[in-house]
Amino acid sequence: MPDLETSKKQSSQRRIQAAIELLHRGWLDCAISFAAAAEGILPPTEDSRLFQMLQPCHGDLDINLVINWLEHCERV
Repeated sequence: MPDLETSKKQSSQRRIQAAIELLHRGWLDCAISFAAAAEGILPPTEDSRLFQMLQPCHGDLDINLVINWLEHCERV
């Protein structure tokens, strides 16, 4: 396998692209996991992140709990 040159930005962009493709396939659990992973490796910014923006729209739903459950498949 050839060496892969990458950076946090490139890796994040690939995860975002994969999340979009998975979303179009209807694989929501995988899309959310990839999008969360992409967000997690980006450097700090003053701009809102996707999951930070989603939280107020979903009231009682704890977005982080959903992400953690999808990543670890543990019962909560």
